[in-house]
Order: sequence, then structure tokens, then C-alpha cells
Amino acid sequence: MFRALGRTQYDAVSMSLKEEENSVIDDAMQSQLSNSRNSKIFSTGGFYKQNVEKALLYSYRDRKNRKCDFRSLWIIRINAAVREHGFTYGRFIHGLMLAGIDLNRKILAEMAVNYKDDFTKLVETASSKLGTVCSEFTE
Repeated sequence: MFRALGRTQYDAVSMSLKEEENSVIDDAMQSQLSNSRNSKIFSTGGFYKQNVEKALLYSYRDRKNRKCDFRSLWIIRINAAVREHGFTYGRFIHGLMLAGIDLNRKILAEMAVNYKDDFTKLVETASSKLGTVCSEFTE
């Protein structure tokens, strides 16, 4: 009956729900509604294949970009925390390298946000190593 009028099953269900204001949609009805919406996509002439391929390409690309985004976020957090102590990010990382401290940027950013006392000790260690290196070159 509804197909003859150009309406889909989804329209029929939504019309009946509008008539019953206090009705509750259960899980089975919800899945039926979503399936009818998806069937519209599949019946539009094969464009869903292009959409799926594009989604796969985006997911592949963004898995790579996510790593870059998080690394830059960690660097920004470390830089902000180090500048509170009067250093720059580059000098801090160089001081850690001279001190022989091998912590990755993810851990350093976590320490900068949640463990400020321990991070302050790291900054002091890096600054002491930078001080000895600078004095060696000035002599």
C-alpha cells in the first residue's frame, strides 16, 4: 500500500510513530529502521562501492596522520611545560640527550601534565647538563 504511494517502509513506520506520541521504539524496530535507511543507499546505483572505497582510503591515510598529530600534540605540551621553567623545547630535549635520559615524547608529555614534580626534576637535570656543556665551550 505504501509502496504504491511512493513511500517506503521507513516512512510508514515513522508515520505510525507520529500518530502514537507515547510509543517507545525497541531495539528490533530501531534496527529495522536503520536497515531500511541503508537499503536506500544500496539501491541508488552502486555509489555505495565508491563510498566504501573512499572510506577505506581515508582510514588508511588517517591512521598514518594520527601518529603525526599525536607527536605534535606531545611536543606542544612538553614545550608549554618547559617554558614555565625558562627553557625551550629544543634545549630541553638536548639536555635530556646529554644526561642520557631516554624517555619518549609521549611519556614526557604525560609527566608534564600529570606529574609536575617529577617533570621539574627532569628539567633541572637537563639544565645542569646544559650548563656543564656550555661552560666547556666557553673556556
